[in-house]
Amino acid sequence: MDRLVLFWSRARGEGDPESDLDVLVLLRGATRVDRHRLYDMAYDVFAERGVDVSPLVRAPEEFALWRARERRIALDIEREGVPL
Repeated sequence: MDRLVLFWSRARGEGDPESDLDVLVLLRGATRVDRHRLYDMAYDVFAERGVDVSPLVRAPEEFALWRARERRIALDIEREGVPL
């Protein structure tokens, strides 16, 4: 993994116990299988602990392109995200 970043309500300190944990996972060379494994792991955390983890899995190059195109989610993550 290249980088993990908590973003949106929990990163801003506005989340409540029911809020999900939005986590950007930058993974170089991520395949579809890799992404599905991470989604499965997030489900396992929910099933075992009741914590809803919402991973956003992307390659670093894809996220850089989002930033360059000024996509709102990328700008929000860069501005408010908390590295994990």
